[in-house]
Amino acid sequence: MIPSNELEKEIESMHSGSCPKCKGEGPNDLYTAKKVTGMILAVQWSTDTVVGCASCGKKMKYKTLLHCLFFGWWSPKAFLTNIFYIPYNLVSALFLTKSSMKPSSSLENIVCMLIAQNNMANFVANYRKDKKA
Repeated sequence: MIPSNELEKEIESMHSGSCPKCKGEGPNDLYTAKKVTGMILAVQWSTDTVVGCASCGKKMKYKTLLHCLFFGWWSPKAFLTNIFYIPYNLVSALFLTKSSMKPSSSLENIVCMLIAQNNMANFVANYRKDKKA
């Protein structure tokens, strides 16, 4: 179990630190965008995510928007999905601001998972050392 003060410190460090992608000024958060790819007889839906500053979040959203514009029309289901995904991604990119004073719950969850993953890796490494000895 991770002490809550340590967890809060890590979350604040991730939120207020420099951007992990461009090394620019924070605040950082988790940004998402919906993506659809149409392939004549098939369709693929996905969500792109990035942890970074608002500028990196906007860039990711615009790249996802371009993907939908060029690759999202090639099946009937993708065509129908794109009618919603393109405006959603465009509006979310246009109104994305830097003013988030508090980390989102999504960023908090990502930080918790990263800490847990790191703790598990350390546990497994120590277990293997003990087993060899």
